[in-house]
Amino acid sequence: AYHSGNLKEVALANSNAALIAPYRLANGGIEVSYQPKSIGYQNGRQLQVYARSIWNSSMQSPVPSHDSSSVGVGVRYKPLAKEDAWVSLEHLRSTGDNSADNTMVRGTYRKSKGYDWPLDDRLDERGSRRFSDIYLDLAQLLENDAPGLAYAEARVGRYWILNDNWIAAPHGYVRALGEFGDNNNHLIDAGVGISARMRGAYDFYEGYKADNEFYLRVGQDIENSNADAELETRASVGVKLSY
Repeated sequence: AYHSGNLKEVALANSNAALIAPYRLANGGIEVSYQPKSIGYQNGRQLQVYARSIWNSSMQSPVPSHDSSSVGVGVRYKPLAKEDAWVSLEHLRSTGDNSADNTMVRGTYRKSKGYDWPLDDRLDERGSRRFSDIYLDLAQLLENDAPGLAYAEARVGRYWILNDNWIAAPHGYVRALGEFGDNNNHLIDAGVGISARMRGAYDFYEGYKADNEFYLRVGQDIENSNADAELETRASVGVKLSY
């Protein structure tokens, strides 16, 4: 489950972008996934089925807007054993007046260096480490002449190991969100933030049973394709709970 809120936000013309950029807009979601033990994990390759509910929030408010809510059911596959790359196919069903039924093909890729949890035999090494994290997300909605969607984010920072279960990570970031089709829109911003992560017990096949994150960010728009919009200073808070 995740939920994020912005103290001040300028929305893109089409809220479909929230389908792939949960931390960029003021929105939230709940997801449940299942990985079959027999075929779900094959030497680093993974297969999962999932269902989720997503919604937008009112700008400057944490309250969900039920008019924008959707539910989705899909399947995703990680074809490369040593790379965090996924492809998915998802059917989206509208549950609000301002959303629409659709089918989405999606690909994601993440490359992190130094942001993974330390190995158990190194947990006694308190201190800080540099990290970098790059995330790319591309999707295409297949029905109703819907747009293509793209999101990219890069973070560089340093994290401190607080204890066996908590790390804190101040960082700088730059991110871009776009919609491409009949009406192209994009928004680029950069800033600084801090996140705190908490982990739970470890499972060989599924990883850490809990990996929760809390964050605060302050940034400045660099470019907005909406000519009528001013370049804004943004502050956002969010939480992600994974079990």
